[in-house]
Amino acid sequence: MPLLSGMVTSIDPFIRKTSNQSYLPCQCGVVIWNHFTLVCIADGLTCNAASRQACECAVKAVVSEFRALNLVSNELRRTVAGILKCYSLAHKRILENQKIIWNAGTTTLLVCVTVEVEPCEASEFCKWCCISVSIGNGRVYYWNRQEGRVQEVTRHSEYADPGGRIGPYIYNGCPDLRNFEVSYKFCSAGDVIFLCSRNLYEKFDPEYLGVMPNEVRALKSSGTGDADQLPDKWKDLDANTSFSLRKLYEIHALEKKINGLEIVSPSQIVAALMGHYIKTHYLKVDRSASFEPHTTTGFKDFEYAACIVYAIGPPANTVT
Repeated sequence: MPLLSGMVTSIDPFIRKTSNQSYLPCQCGVVIWNHFTLVCIADGLTCNAASRQACECAVKAVVSEFRALNLVSNELRRTVAGILKCYSLAHKRILENQKIIWNAGTTTLLVCVTVEVEPCEASEFCKWCCISVSIGNGRVYYWNRQEGRVQEVTRHSEYADPGGRIGPYIYNGCPDLRNFEVSYKFCSAGDVIFLCSRNLYEKFDPEYLGVMPNEVRALKSSGTGDADQLPDKWKDLDANTSFSLRKLYEIHALEKKINGLEIVSPSQIVAALMGHYIKTHYLKVDRSASFEPHTTTGFKDFEYAACIVYAIGPPANTVT
């Protein structure tokens, strides 16, 4: 089974009938060696040359710096410190060679490192630890192979854009550190970690898919009470109830998508998630009377998504 699979794609070629995706402001990076697996996604959010360059600089800096750290397994604090150092270097690389720093682009950055640890009570007797460091709106999910359950490793508390990106944003070109977080999850061999950009995981939002609050069932863990007592429209819900229901449906939809696969592997999960992304975008097109196709010169309703999926376990030689 391939250890890792990933894809960056856009709906734009499907609409404009072109295969050129070189303008995508999104880059991915992978480092696999010894007992470490590092994957990262930089999402520039805006389709312009500055954002694309910022993404490229960030990914190259993270990959090159992490390789140079010479980390060893079981040193989780040093691993986290190393990732933070990569973030600092990535920001500096974006600003390099800029006569006017505000000409540089900005990008979100999501870095996930899986490292082998010593099984003990502190590690929940698991042999692997997934460490996620993120700034911006990317998300990391974990699928437990034994239970068939999905959990979010990152800890976003809202669906609105929380801000956060490296590159010049505030005074003296400092980064926007809103929504900067470090999180972790202990894992077992055979479990799966997957990283998603915002445009991908938003396609599992119940409101986007036309699912009403009173249609979201199995609310025992959400603490929102009886579904029959919920308003019919999402806008009528309070913020906490809305978030709980959205998260409940999102996790349920991801579990259904993954557990429904005949063979659960990184490449099959990528295909399933990206297939859902393309399919539900056209669902939006069909439902939206105001939608207008791309022109040959502009990027109206431009959208793209990134996904990286990898299996927990000793590094293998197969990457797709």
